[in-house]
Amino acid sequence: PHLLSLDNNIRWGLIIVGAFGSYTLGANNIGNVMGVFVLSSPFENLKIAGIFDISAVEQLFLLGAIAIAVGVFTYSKQVMMTVGGSL
Repeated sequence: PHLLSLDNNIRWGLIIVGAFGSYTLGANNIGNVMGVFVLSSPFENLKIAGIFDISAVEQLFLLGAIAIAVGVFTYSKQVMMTVGGSL
């Protein structure tokens, strides 16, 4: 294969592996962060249209996932620049 084609494939592979790695780290940390709040969850079980049952714990973890997503979109660039350049 041509060198530029090989370089392009490696770049895409690194992006995909990085995305999976980021997801794995985030999915692992959600349990560590929100797990301590399970016993004191303020939510009650929800039943939506008689089809979906969403437990209080699932709602709590959804809230944690939303908080992580907001953090990704608001602070991730600053954190990456600090870790990559200043530390």
